[in-house]
Amino acid sequence: THLHHFRDWLGAGLPLKSITSKVLLDYHAELLQGLVEKKWSADYTKDRMNAVKQLVRWLWRIEAINELPRVLLDKKSLKVSRKIGTPQVFTVDEAKKLLASATPRTKLYLLLMANTGMTQKDISDLRQTEVDWKEGRITRKRSKTAKYDGVPVVTYKLWGETFRLLKEERSSDPEVVLTNAGGGRLKVEKLDGNGKLLKIDNVSSAFNRLKRATKIS
Repeated sequence: THLHHFRDWLGAGLPLKSITSKVLLDYHAELLQGLVEKKWSADYTKDRMNAVKQLVRWLWRIEAINELPRVLLDKKSLKVSRKIGTPQVFTVDEAKKLLASATPRTKLYLLLMANTGMTQKDISDLRQTEVDWKEGRITRKRSKTAKYDGVPVVTYKLWGETFRLLKEERSSDPEVVLTNAGGGRLKVEKLDGNGKLLKIDNVSSAFNRLKRATKIS
């Protein structure tokens, strides 16, 4: 998706040698302008720029282009800084209200996040073999870093209510612990037949419904 944006901005069909330092600097300026105009977030801007830089480096490595644009030799030239803001937090009363108002499934999502630091992706990826169904313990690598050898395996002892709900909501799927009503994965990101990014996030949808019901933003 990021590379399609760069292709359309530059012009499809142009030769690879047209990707020069000047082009990369102009594209960087275009992205920063979009950030100023709030078309996209700082994280999205950074990811988009990084995708283009990775593409150009790869083209150079496989000798599809003869020279690496010099601007890539300077780490600061195409930098996009992420804003460090003060995170919003719930009050104790808000947290109690959310848990009290949640359905059992949504309450399980919230407790897994609070108990083990899971993200939606972690919850979606949780495998049957990663849960000790006798001791009430989850042992696994975080989803976003699982492919790296040096990342530690972490283990969490589940709170009583977390474990009770996990057993109650456990799916019959032989691989993953939690599925949606149709038996599919809770969080999915993939390209459809037209090349558009399809995003499904059952955990986020459930939390958004809870926020609307409790009027907690």
